[in-house]
Amino acid sequence: MESHHETVHQLVTCKWCQSRLATTEIKNHIGAKLCPNFTKLLGSHCSVHNEIETDEQLELESFKNCRPLRCDACSQRYDSKSLRDFDEKSKTFICPGCLHGRIDASEDAVVQAADDVVVELDVSEPPVNSPKIDEISR
Repeated sequence: MESHHETVHQLVTCKWCQSRLATTEIKNHIGAKLCPNFTKLLGSHCSVHNEIETDEQLELESFKNCRPLRCDACSQRYDSKSLRDFDEKSKTFICPGCLHGRIDASEDAVVQAADDVVVELDVSEPPVNSPKIDEISR
């Protein structure tokens, strides 16, 4: 029945709160923390260090290349050895954290994740005023 609703009506049931949503809305439901029952995992297993790592550890130099794959719904990070449920239709893994997102483990996705750059803005500096433009009367 669930597959009928998904394919014909484009509806899916959230596995955490049992809300029925459009397939296009489920990732936002999980990612934007709209689901009252879903809690993001605090970390996931890293096969390099053989331990559960948190997202805070990714900022440390020795953990930079760990868990390069990211769920497209909940943004949880994984390494390829942690993923089990492969979806043949979309050629992606089903996220073991949120159960709705997909994780692309192809070479292109790993390279893109490695190239992602995080930019931190320093908000303590005063804003830069733009030059004043005099209005020309007509």
